[in-house]
Amino acid sequence: MADISAETAGAATPQSYKWTDEDTRELIPWRAANADLFTGRRNATLTGFEEFIKKKGLEGMLDAKAIRKRWENLVQKYKALKNPPEVSTPKRRRVDTVAIAKALQENEKQAEEVIQEMQREQREREEKREREAAEREERRHQEAVEREERRHHQTVEREERFFREMREREDRRDREMAAREREASAREERLLAILDLISKKI
Repeated sequence: MADISAETAGAATPQSYKWTDEDTRELIPWRAANADLFTGRRNATLTGFEEFIKKKGLEGMLDAKAIRKRWENLVQKYKALKNPPEVSTPKRRRVDTVAIAKALQENEKQAEEVIQEMQREQREREEKREREAAEREERRHQEAVEREERRHHQTVEREERFFREMREREDRRDREMAAREREASAREERLLAILDLISKKI
């Protein structure tokens, strides 16, 4: 690891630190040993790599996002080395991956465990997204059913209210007609009584 003086550290800015092959060799087993920090939750990856920065005493000189990107590239290179394409690799690219290949071979088991952990986290995230999507779909379906039930209930209530009011109007008309008929009958009886009285006097 580069020897950083207090004066240099005080003036450094994030990403000004020069990453070395030794840093890569330290990162791989550290990441494997601290897999529990990388829970897959929001910002957990950045928080985990910030712990690595603190361990190295490079706060302010290294950026967690840069280390995350470096780790992701490292995993991709590891996968490429495990399953190389059937084509010749340019010399400069071989030179560029020698240190990484050596570090990964020395820590192959740990690196494989880290990759499996990352894949497990990815599967869990995908399963969580699928569960959430299924739950949202179920909620939408349930809400649609409830809306349809409410509409049906309101329609039934309106129909019942309409028929109830119609029956009440008919009953009121019947009562009014019966009252008018009774009144007309009473007037007719009074008229007949008067006529009978007049005829007797004549």
